[in-house]
Amino acid sequence: MPFRGDQSVLSSGAFAPPMAALEKAVIERAKKDPATATEYFLSMIERRPSPGSDEQAVYVLGMGIAAEQQGDIMDALDYYLGAEVLGNQTASKAAQRLQK
Repeated sequence: MPFRGDQSVLSSGAFAPPMAALEKAVIERAKKDPATATEYFLSMIERRPSPGSDEQAVYVLGMGIAAEQQGDIMDALDYYLGAEVLGNQTASKAAQRLQK
């Protein structure tokens, strides 16, 4: 079952408003065009955030969603776990869901 996003995390204030908006945009981008999303998110990581940042975690979450949308569950899980290590709660829930 493809990732649908966890709106409870977005609405719970787990992220500052700009980060919640970024997460929403990343989820939409990953779902809209999963074939090019990973490359796009990698380019964003290379250009913008510092390693370990909340922004990087959101882009890695997007990479997981894109992989899952394409049916690559192992890569999706790897990306979700990576984003979870960086502190992304949406990725943590997605990883738990895939591990069941």
